Amino acid sequence: MPDKNYDTTIEEVSPENGKQDDWEKEVVPRLPAQVGEQANKLKAFERSRKIVCATDLLRGLLAYVYTAHSFEHLSMWSLLIGLGDISANDWRKRLQKASAWLDWLLQEVLANAGAVSPWLARAGIRRIFLIDGTHWKCLGPKGMVWRVHTAFDLLAGRLSQLKVTDQSVGEHLEIFELQEGDLVVTDRANGLRERIVWVKEQLAHIIVRFSPHNLPLEDEQGKPIDVVGWLKGRRAKAGQVCSREVWVNHKGKRVSVRCIGLRLSEEQRKKAERRTKRAASKKQYRVRPETLYVAGWVLLITTLPMEHWSNLHVLPLYQSRWHIELLFKRIKQLLKRQSLRCKTAASAKPTLTLLLLGWALLEEESTAIRLAMRDALHCAQLAQAGNALSQAELTASWWQDDGEATLSEWMLAEACFDLLCQQIRGSYTAERFRACLPRLQRFLCSRHRNRPHLYTQVSHWLGVPAARAEDGHRAMIA
Repeated sequence: MPDKNYDTTIEEVSPENGKQDDWEKEVVPRLPAQVGEQANKLKAFERSRKIVCATDLLRGLLAYVYTAHSFEHLSMWSLLIGLGDISANDWRKRLQKASAWLDWLLQEVLANAGAVSPWLARAGIRRIFLIDGTHWKCLGPKGMVWRVHTAFDLLAGRLSQLKVTDQSVGEHLEIFELQEGDLVVTDRANGLRERIVWVKEQLAHIIVRFSPHNLPLEDEQGKPIDVVGWLKGRRAKAGQVCSREVWVNHKGKRVSVRCIGLRLSEEQRKKAERRTKRAASKKQYRVRPETLYVAGWVLLITTLPMEHWSNLHVLPLYQSRWHIELLFKRIKQLLKRQSLRCKTAASAKPTLTLLLLGWALLEEESTAIRLAMRDALHCAQLAQAGNALSQAELTASWWQDDGEATLSEWMLAEACFDLLCQQIRGSYTAERFRACLPRLQRFLCSRHRNRPHLYTQVSHWLGVPAARAEDGHRAMIA
């Protein structure tokens, strides 16, 4: 049995117990410089009692989302790691009070992302945003639904803007911050007149899929265009691209745009028609022949100038939008969070923000790995060309040339996810575990049971002879 005279105060923790160097050296330096000041200002860290600093508070909250199974588990971990002796209810209150601070922290971490391609800069494009939304549901049959509006920076290879709202806020572009020269690539949920005009007013560009029913188009004289009739008149074969200049009119503001149509193959067309019929059957309405015909086309609207961006440039850019759908799948499967284990809005919003904050930190590491691999490939190519290399370049030229090798985004994200969990979790020894048993008893022993714990009763009966004799005597009397 452990010595009852063990001192289990927080001060006894040695550096090797918590391995805090991983967190302090690798994660804390990547956080904004004002993280502690903002934690006090936004009332997330009003008192330092039991927790030393704001970064330790952040580590504990991230541990709740990424490594702990419950607030009780989080309390045990924080005690064993030397972070703080805090009850489960106290951790819950700290999570709820940290919502505004976590929102600020997420936006600051995302603001560091950015990359500019010289070729795109010459073509007038600053950033390429893939914009879409996803949702998380809370526990319970009538759980709340939280929507996450995302903007993925295609050049930087990471999320650039995130907005967390409840289900009452639908997908729209106005919640994002666009700058002159940005390019927005989004789906047909944003294929509306007001969204296209708004992007144009921000001096940005857009590529968006649209439905003729939801987006009226005009010719140069302001007369309505029959998009379906125009497409039928082209008599396009599979794979053929058609385009024309059209105008979008919203509240007296007319914007000149380009309408692009790609005729799908026979197999793709039949699959699209089946999806359309299935959706109509689910919502119980009849599909019009024009709707089925349009299902065999990919219809896009873009404001990009023709001289720099031909139709064959625009279509692959829109096709890249699928990457954000894969990103949502990767996030939910790697984090194992198809739903949030929360029942109140006060806990759900900061929990979801923590999930996204951890992913933003994870993407910082994956971006650094991509750059290291790109640098190694460049140095290896220089070495193969016979160029004289410095010692640093020779060290970096470890890349083994393989024309068929492609970086697996899934494996890269999985490796970075494991690294982040390790940095957050740290480690503790068996000796530390035994030393903390007096203060861990409240978590290890369950209370308020409706039924007796049979295993404990049998184990006690078998292990204590006096108990067996007493129970036997009671049985004889009965």
